[in-house]
Amino acid sequence: MTSLAIILVLAASILHVVRDFLTKKSEDKQIFIWWTVVVSLIFVFPFVIYLLIRDGFPDSRVVWIAVGMSFVHFSYWVFYTKAYDNGDLSQVYPIIRSAPALVLIFAVIFLNEVVSALGVIGILLVTLGVCFINLNGFKLKNFFQFDFRQKYLRFSLVALLSTVVIVLVDKVGVSYINPIIYAFLIAFLGSIIFGIPFYKLVRHEDVHIAH
Repeated sequence: MTSLAIILVLAASILHVVRDFLTKKSEDKQIFIWWTVVVSLIFVFPFVIYLLIRDGFPDSRVVWIAVGMSFVHFSYWVFYTKAYDNGDLSQVYPIIRSAPALVLIFAVIFLNEVVSALGVIGILLVTLGVCFINLNGFKLKNFFQFDFRQKYLRFSLVALLSTVVIVLVDKVGVSYINPIIYAFLIAFLGSIIFGIPFYKLVRHEDVHIAH
């Protein structure tokens, strides 16, 4: 991994933490996330136009991949916000961000990637840390006894699986299209799907007020 890649990963990690902290603090977490996506789309839009003019429109197959991934992102946003509705930041965030453990397995199987022994050890240590955070006690038996009755845990695990799918498919998607355009397409389509329930809710409230 190059120095630039490491810097970008660290910057993304910091931004993720800040976003999750603000999401946890917000009153309506789903609307907050929707607005963060919309604002980011507005910010990136000029760059997308420039890239489309320079490189042309993407292949239709990539567009269909983006359409499919927008539903995965929709699933992620829903369960991600519900997890924070029911759990603490220190509980939810580590679970969702422990995706590398599963990504490692599927990347080796489906993408034929090679991971060093040191990399495997690092990923396993992160995963063990996530497990310890959510233990009910420090006894060995508790290590295998997660309380799945906790809503935050169930929602976090679904968001985790969505993250794994997103990471693996994105790895393939960005090999066919500029990453900025690819991310914009997914966020744009996902924001439309994610915004439909809010639109219906507002319309329902308007009709209710009118009556």
